[in-house]
Amino acid sequence: MNIERMNPWWRGKEDPVIEEWKKKKVRWVPREISQVSLKPFSLNFIVGPRQVGKTTLVKLLIQELLRKFDPISVFYCSCEEVVDHKELDEILEDYLSLLRSEGKKGGFIFLDEITFVRGWWRSVKARIDMGDLKNSVVTVTGSASLELLSQKEYFPGRRGMGKDVVLLPLSFSDFASLKIEGLRKGGIDDIERNMARNKVYRKELSELFSEYIRTGGFPRSLEDKDEAMRSLWYYIKGDIERIGKSARTVEEIASVILRARCSPLSWNTIKKNTSLGSPNTVKDYVETLEKLFLVTILPFYSPERVIWRKERRIHFSDPLIWWLFAERTGIDVDLACLVEGVVASHLSRIGEVGYWRNGTEVDVLLNGRVGIEVKWALKKGRKPRFLKKYFSLDKDTIPLFLASLD
Repeated sequence: MNIERMNPWWRGKEDPVIEEWKKKKVRWVPREISQVSLKPFSLNFIVGPRQVGKTTLVKLLIQELLRKFDPISVFYCSCEEVVDHKELDEILEDYLSLLRSEGKKGGFIFLDEITFVRGWWRSVKARIDMGDLKNSVVTVTGSASLELLSQKEYFPGRRGMGKDVVLLPLSFSDFASLKIEGLRKGGIDDIERNMARNKVYRKELSELFSEYIRTGGFPRSLEDKDEAMRSLWYYIKGDIERIGKSARTVEEIASVILRARCSPLSWNTIKKNTSLGSPNTVKDYVETLEKLFLVTILPFYSPERVIWRKERRIHFSDPLIWWLFAERTGIDVDLACLVEGVVASHLSRIGEVGYWRNGTEVDVLLNGRVGIEVKWALKKGRKPRFLKKYFSLDKDTIPLFLASLD
């Protein structure tokens, strides 16, 4: 493999990914870029759904490093064409030899889409144990996040100062911040104060939210929604089949979720409406979709604890995924349900989420004590007595609430 071809900055040329990024109407810089450890020794893991911008994050981080370090100190390898750990080890040896010939003790090594490489961890682990990487920073990324997250277990005590970075589609607050400067954001404890300060932007936020629920937060969808959906399905299908599951079965499950319109579902209900043979197989499929960041699962909460045996609510984790599966299955999206899912998936980024019902109903519970009722359509609700906080959101306040949530 020609490693110089993948590192054009060694020859004083600009990276094609960065050239393309500069042409975009919306040049998004993921805030997660600051979470990657750059202190030797570090082994970082960057995971997230397909098409979310992990490669762009890496290339933007490389641009920052090139302002401070000799270009030869920064190495990038796209691993999609690397067969196994032996070939990967040869690539690493080529680069480490180059560093030694230049009199350098270490470098910044980026291994993109590492899960394409069979047994990749064998090479990296051996190099760590031999001390070859003690002065380096190694960052690996993977869209088959289920595999990569499990493979972290191969590195006990070998991560150094490395971090786990999860890159998700743009939240609505990040989406709105691309157009509105000065939005006040914070945690759930500060939400009311920040909502009051952001009221001045209420009209703009309402318009932006209408756009957000059409496009979602995947960067490519901001440019071309149809192409983003085609590309996303291509990669989802590949990831699903690579771990021995059926993409067609995933579509069947998606059709049940869409038809449920936010009603709680049991594993048995899904089984009866798909070709799957047992509730346990259904559970395995749905939890796999959750680990691939495609759905958000809300278990039933009692005032004291989660009741796992109860039915659970299942939402797609981004509006683009709702529209993708609506197109794949031919089932219309219930817009009120989509919006409820957006609220649930946003809150899942900051805590444990669930739902509650007993005479009345709470659409989303955050950490078992904060209740959020989502009234996109006409709907009644009241605060259960056990909740610490309760928010009843409607069409006017949902965009304001989400934009004020960091």
